[in-house]
Parts: sequence; C-alpha cells; structure tokens
Amino acid sequence: MSSSWKAMILFLSVMITLLLGLPVSKATADVDDYRINANRDADSFILGQNEPLQVNVNEGQTRTFSFDRQVRRVISRNPTVAFLKVVNGAIEARGLIPGRTGMHIIFNGDPKKDPKFKPLFMGLRVDHADGSLPGLPGPVALGSVSDDSVSNVAFWEDHVAGLKGCRMDIRYIYLNGGPFEGWATWGERVKNYTKNSLAWGMIPFFVFYNIPDGDESYAIDLAHVKNFYYMKGYYRNLNLFLRQAKRVMQGELYGIVLEPDFLGYMQKDSGKQPNEIITADGTLVDTVTKINQTIVKERFGGQNILFGWQLNLWADPVNYNPGIIRITDRDGWVAGRAKIVQAATNTVNYAAAAGVLSYGADFLSIDKYGLDAAGVSPYNPDNPSASVWFWNNDHWMNYLLYVNTLSQVSGKKIVLWQLPVGHINKSTAISARTKERFPDLSNTTNKYEDSSTTFFLGDTFDASASGATRLNYFSQNQALDPTLRVSGNLVTWGRHLKILPQYGVISAMFGAGIGISTRGISPTKMEPPFLPPDDEYLWIQKVQKYYLGLQQ
Repeated sequence: MSSSWKAMILFLSVMITLLLGLPVSKATADVDDYRINANRDADSFILGQNEPLQVNVNEGQTRTFSFDRQVRRVISRNPTVAFLKVVNGAIEARGLIPGRTGMHIIFNGDPKKDPKFKPLFMGLRVDHADGSLPGLPGPVALGSVSDDSVSNVAFWEDHVAGLKGCRMDIRYIYLNGGPFEGWATWGERVKNYTKNSLAWGMIPFFVFYNIPDGDESYAIDLAHVKNFYYMKGYYRNLNLFLRQAKRVMQGELYGIVLEPDFLGYMQKDSGKQPNEIITADGTLVDTVTKINQTIVKERFGGQNILFGWQLNLWADPVNYNPGIIRITDRDGWVAGRAKIVQAATNTVNYAAAAGVLSYGADFLSIDKYGLDAAGVSPYNPDNPSASVWFWNNDHWMNYLLYVNTLSQVSGKKIVLWQLPVGHINKSTAISARTKERFPDLSNTTNKYEDSSTTFFLGDTFDASASGATRLNYFSQNQALDPTLRVSGNLVTWGRHLKILPQYGVISAMFGAGIGISTRGISPTKMEPPFLPPDDEYLWIQKVQKYYLGLQQ
C-alpha cells in the first residue's frame, strides 16, 4: 500500500478520533472527582462523599464492603477472580485468583424517584496473597477500542452475565493530534478514561500518537522529530499525559502503545539506519531512547506502566507485492514463509537499533491494518483473493509466523493491536438477542467484512455465495491447521486465541482504526437511543463465549 494512500487514511483517522475525543460522559463529570483520592483500602463508604473508584482484596481473603444504604444486588464483570454475594445489605467479596473485575452495585430504592439510589460502579482488584499487584490477565488479555462518549459508557455499563454481556480486560484510546492542538486541548481525556476504566475493572491502554499532528507521512514525521520546538512540545505533552494518568491510577496498571507507523516510515522510506537519521535530540536512537526514558522515570516514581512501540507489516522496504503476509501466494509456501521470517527479522532489528528495547520496554506491538478488508480497494465479494487484506486461514498463520519472529528475535512479548472487528459473511452463529442467525455485513460504511473475528474467535460460515471461488479460497490449508474443517459448503475456522501464547502474544486488542470500519461496540453518540454495534453484537458475543469457556 502506498504511503500517500496510507497518509490519507491516517488523516481521516486523526480527524475522526479528534471528534470522538470531545464527548464526555456525565458519569465522569467533575462532581465525582472526590472518588480519585478516596481511600481505596477502606471497607465502609458514604455514597457521594468517600466511595473510591476501586477497592481491593487479596487472593484467599474475604472482605465486606458496606455503604450508607442497603445493597440489593451486585453484578460482577469478571466472576472468575472473586466470589461476590450480598450479605445483610453489604457486599462480601472473596478473592479467588489475582485479577480485576468491575462491580455493578444496585441499591434498595428506586433511582427514578430518588437519584441517591442510582447504581454504583466500582472496581475490585484481587491482589496476590502476599499483597503484590496482578499484571495483565492471561493467557491472553483481550481489549477493545473505546472512548468516553455517552453511548460507549452506556455500552460498558450494560454488562450482564452470559452471552449478552460485555466483559473485557482492556480498553484503549488514542492520545493524538500533536503536542499543541491535540488531545490535551479536547477536555479531560486522560482523567475521564482512567476513572471509568478503574470503576469498570478494566485496564486502560493509551495509544500515544503525537509525532504526527493533523496528518502523517515520512516527510512530516521526519520534519517534526528534527524540529527542536516541536520536540520540546512533544516531551512536555508526554509528561502531561503521565502526570494526569498518575493522579488517577495511583499505582494501578495501565499501558502505552507508542507512535504507530513512525518507525515504519523511517525504515521504509529513509534509506538510512536509525543512527544516521538526525533529530532534535541527536539521532533517531536518541529520540526513541529519550521517550522510553521519560516513561521509565515514572516507574521509579511509583507508576505501574506497561509500554512498547508499534511496528508495521509494511516497514521492510523490500518489495513483497502483494504484501508480506500474502507472499506465499506468489512465491510458494516454503519460500514465502522464509521471506516472512526475514522481513520480520529486518523490521525488529531496525526497531531494536532505533532503541525500542531500551530502558526495559515491556512489549512490541503489531497491527493488521486499520481498516476492514472489504473496505479497501480493490474488493470483489465474488473473489475475496483479489483483496490484499482479505486473508484466508493460511494468511493468518503467516501473520502469526511474523508475530512469533518479532518475539523470538527481540526477546519481548507481543501485543496485537487494532485488529479489525469484521467477520466473514454467512456466519452460522446464532444471536443470543434475536435467536436468529447474525445478519451479513453489507460491505458499506461501518459494515465491512474482514476475517479477523472469524480467525481469532472462531466460526462456521457458508462459503458458497459465489460458487466455488470463496469456498476454495477460505478452505485453503497449507498450514495444516487442525482446527480448519470443511463440510460441503460450510467452512469452520477454529478459535485461535488459545494458541496465541505459543507465538509470544500477551494481548489481542480489537477495534476500528478509522471511521468507516466495522465497530464492535456501540458507535459514539451523545444521547439515546443508542445504536447497536455495527455487527449486531457478533464480535462481543463471541468474546463472551471465549470467557465463558463455551464452544465457539
């Protein structure tokens, strides 16, 4: 994909993300800021005065949390970490395993008649028996893009037990737009995001994306990192973010994905090694290591941060047309996969030379692409192989080979980020809401097909829509994947989340990269009625099946 086309897509993404940054939920208004500094070790609370965003219990320990009004019911976002029950109008919590959950607490009383009885959302962290904090949940932490618009808040707060729920480990948001007119000018973006995440028992991740501002390209990024004034503003902006997060998180875990596409542009278009690219800090190596150092200084100050840099499939400047993941289509299975290993090795070595592993960075991140496959031209629904980004199961196994190479060469774990939410049409999955088969995606704005959900979460689909073309394409299995099965026109892809740890993956985060993509949670809206996810809840329902240990 050309840099000019990718820059145009990125520009649209930045503009849409800027717009999504403006709405703020009433649930995060300044009126409840007392919750930030309320005692998180307490166990008795007066609502509206001293209830914190999060409380804690140790593994194997039981604690009772009482309020100045009677609790009628408590709903847990993640019941695997703690056993909750209501005893004499209070919540009794027994820690089962280290982790986090969110409690939806319902009081005796009618909130429609008296707002003091409105439900309360409070996070519960289960620490290790020795009191040490839990890390990311395993074996793979799942995440979703999200903002704090009223509709997104309503989506996450509508959690119920079972297939209609919205349990999630992580949610992520962009901090973008540059150091002067970007995220820091859009309201209390960091404060609101961390407050809501803590109260819902979810780990917030931030995609810090400020080397570009309103647009991105190799020339723009290079000009910015060479500009002393711009980079002075950049570090001031980074420190502002870290201070704002520290105020709310107070030692709780959060994550940072650094500067998507930046190193990809440097590797692909500069023709230089990192130590040959001059920046305001000295060289590219000095800039990358200074960013890492800035974050790690906060660790010494008590912040609990996971961070890593995002890399790109297209970064290696060698011509792999039609793309490195589909190189096996052109060069054959064995020769093509050898090139995948080489391209991944070249990319991670370039990034390492640039300093991404310095100061104890925790992970590397890799995306698929910021747009569902059917939203990228050329796309032919009768011949999905014509689309570079509409991958079959073999291509996804190539992707995992690339991911594993990044992990093996770097010695770091991998975060999969911005995985599309679209699925292959003609799914046989039944909606828990309608009791009918999920409707097909129309391959129009916000309803585009992709194979990401199908691969990671598993599905059976009818591939006969266009005769043998789709069937042949989606049933290919040169990887000898034992979870791929074909029965007549029905193709089954297994749930591949369970094998991700074998490839060095610790987290898989899904979400639309730009505004025309399929969205797996309610679209941003400021007032009801809220719209359902673009896929009519297929992705989020399959996530709940995974958490519940049910067949795909």
